[in-house]
Amino acid sequence: AGRSITVAVRFGGSGEEFVGGRTGVETTEGTMRLFSVMIGIAAATGWALGQALPATPPAPKPRFDVASIRQHVVGSAAARAVQDGEHYSAASTLLYFIRRAYGLEDYQIAGPKAVLDSSWAIRANAAPGTTPEETNLMLQSLLEERFHLTFHHEMKEFKAYNLVIAKGGLKLKESLPTDACAMGMTPVGGKCGALPESFGIAKSKGGGFSGMTTSPAAGLTAGTNAPMSSLVRVLRTTTGEIVIDKTGLSGGYDLRIQYSAVDAKGRPFDAESPLPSIFDALPAQLGMRLEPARAVVEVMVIERVDAAPTEN
Repeated sequence: AGRSITVAVRFGGSGEEFVGGRTGVETTEGTMRLFSVMIGIAAATGWALGQALPATPPAPKPRFDVASIRQHVVGSAAARAVQDGEHYSAASTLLYFIRRAYGLEDYQIAGPKAVLDSSWAIRANAAPGTTPEETNLMLQSLLEERFHLTFHHEMKEFKAYNLVIAKGGLKLKESLPTDACAMGMTPVGGKCGALPESFGIAKSKGGGFSGMTTSPAAGLTAGTNAPMSSLVRVLRTTTGEIVIDKTGLSGGYDLRIQYSAVDAKGRPFDAESPLPSIFDALPAQLGMRLEPARAVVEVMVIERVDAAPTEN
């Protein structure tokens, strides 16, 4: 004789569930036989007690319909980038293409410098209406297939600066018209007059010309309807360090800032320059400042990247 028991096995996944069970009289032999039946049902559907369904494999990345990669001679006319939703054409370093494809900054990519500094021209065709995000995924496919790029991610701590509002507040001034001359650029076939002294930083009215021009070697940065992310990129180049936007400002802004010229690593060209350093110019001219900080950033560590791509 024995007592009545109910044995059930529950399994399922991906939003589905199956419950199997049986009620009967408990005996040593009967209980073992009952468990064997239920486990057999679970195994037949690809399950075991306490085991989850295997994850669905990720969808394959999109690819260009046709792509050509050739060695690029630095300074040739092919260096201009073109992207119109159907055609992609650009020439730059392999580091640039990796940075563009994966949405990274230079300091987030660790790999063989000689290979990353090599220059290539890429021309590719995609379906009409391809978005910039889809183009980046296509570039990822191209790099992984043709250069055999493989990598993993690590967290790394860097010296950094936080861009914050200075104690005196933003130095807001009336916005100038949104055209190339207001940014200090000379239009084709003409010349720009001197920039007004009142050109500082102001909330942009939106529309019209939008962008930023900078020349750390000349000590000048100017922008029209430009987001803070554009200024942050300039400050990274000018200081040679990571800069993190902590201003809380959104939208586009008009700005112009002059400072002592620096080289690609943020070192001053002329120690006797009458112009202020970028650290002094920011609070005086824009009402912002750079405060020292530390940043823990995810870094792409390249495991393999070929010095040359496979044949076209």
